[in-house]
Amino acid sequence: MASLANAGNVSNTCLLILRKHGYELWVEGDSENANPFTDIFWFAKKGGYDFVANSPLELLGLVTIFEFKNPQTPPEDYWWLVEGENILDELLPKTFGKI
Repeated sequence: MASLANAGNVSNTCLLILRKHGYELWVEGDSENANPFTDIFWFAKKGGYDFVANSPLELLGLVTIFEFKNPQTPPEDYWWLVEGENILDELLPKTFGKI
């Protein structure tokens, strides 16, 4: 069985996917010696929508929500929300008990 986990070595794959989907990419940080996995913000932009995240994987996740929802312009409040059962309330107590 193959697996995939969040690790630094998947970051470039995430960025390549975003770029191949036509997103403009950039990073911003406060320090010359910033750690690219903890001290900077990752940005993507396409079609008037801006995305910001703490990692390339998070950035890809936000863009995936955007592409899944395909909001109209201009978007309504909470355009990113997917209605349904609360999966957090289902999964977390199974492992940690009552939260």
